[in-house]
Amino acid sequence: MGEDYDFLFQERKEVLCSTGLRLAAAREYAEKACASASFPWASGGARELSELSRLERRYPREPRIAAVRSEVLLALGRAAQARACASRAIAIEPESPLACAVRAEAFWRQGEHGKALEDISRAVALRPFSPRFYALRAKILGSLGRFAEVIEDLDRFHVLIWRSAGYTIYRARLRRRLGDARRAARELDDFLLVNPRDPWAHYERFLCRAELGLGWGKTLEDLVRAVLGGALLCGTRRVYYALDPDEAVSEDFERLSAARGRGAALAWRGVISYVLGREEAAERDWAEAVRLSPQASWAMAWRAELWLKRDRPSLALDCLAKALRAVPDFAWAWALRGKARIRLGHSREALRDLSRALRLDPGLWNAYADRAWVRRSLGDRRGALQDLGRSISLDKRNAWVYAWRGEILLGLGRHPQALQDFDEAILLHPDYAQARLWRARARLGLGDLKGALADAERAAP
Repeated sequence: MGEDYDFLFQERKEVLCSTGLRLAAAREYAEKACASASFPWASGGARELSELSRLERRYPREPRIAAVRSEVLLALGRAAQARACASRAIAIEPESPLACAVRAEAFWRQGEHGKALEDISRAVALRPFSPRFYALRAKILGSLGRFAEVIEDLDRFHVLIWRSAGYTIYRARLRRRLGDARRAARELDDFLLVNPRDPWAHYERFLCRAELGLGWGKTLEDLVRAVLGGALLCGTRRVYYALDPDEAVSEDFERLSAARGRGAALAWRGVISYVLGREEAAERDWAEAVRLSPQASWAMAWRAELWLKRDRPSLALDCLAKALRAVPDFAWAWALRGKARIRLGHSREALRDLSRALRLDPGLWNAYADRAWVRRSLGDRRGALQDLGRSISLDKRNAWVYAWRGEILLGLGRHPQALQDFDEAILLHPDYAQARLWRARARLGLGDLKGALADAERAAP
């Protein structure tokens, strides 16, 4: 990592400083390049390109200028021009690792994978401690279907940059495709200890666990984390690289069918369709899944969520009864049943369901928030505050949880703590009118009349 940084920095330092950019900016570019397989530039590259074009006209035999200019062209999406510029740099200096890497990326984007592999292998030979070059070669090898070699390069990449999420998940997927789901699951276990909220890692671990035949309760926890975290299959290019998303779904469907039966695979595919907004396709898959295998009724939990969105809690309860008969330790289904019972006004039954969900899976932040609402309605404000605190510790991105905790604190007369929560809620969601009204009350309680008036005016429709 250090040697690669020094190389990239020295490769650019004089060129970047000649453009009038600060040395700190040059260092930032070098650090980003070390940490990524792409070629990021400030201001979209337009300013750098203009200055580098001027410098190249002035110093036409300087290979570093041509190499860096080719990189900017590539960042701007001009693969053909980047390729020509990198070729000029290589003609002047055949052992320019940066120019070789840029031309390799340009070849790859234009579909010339063999030439791309030749150039990137040359760059790796010239600069064997460059994580970026290994990452790029892994991507090219993936396009050629040489997945065993991809894993070798990703292993080298991880020695240099072990925290890269995209490549960890991609490597795990390749191991699973090559028949080593157990090792892939172990690697994802290690990764999720450090990055517990990465939805793509949870999604890939779900597929590993499903293929390994592990119990559905724990296996489905990962699928729930993936869905709640926003892991939509239409964006899987970060994970699948050389595979088209539809092709990836088709392949995983066949693998799940072989490992867990066609019913389980249809249930999974229905969840993916539901997440992508294809509700009719999801309904068809779920109906067929349940017909083939009653065990696949766990997918009814997502149908229940759909009924809750439509404010039909009784229908949601029917679906959840089927899901829990199939998988009694499905934590998320218990949490959804608690939410449905809240809608029906059955507070004590909801409290039991939500508590059971959290015993099965203590990481469900939204179940803590729902249980806090129930506890508040039953007069247990202390318990509600504890649950909201746990919810925030698990996921700090939910403005309404901060606002709700602030409102309870406000009712207890703890104005300074309430004000902090309202500040966090408004920072996350600046147009949150109710949070501004509550903050106005907190400020008024602290004697800040001017601030209270400002919040009240901003919250007014």
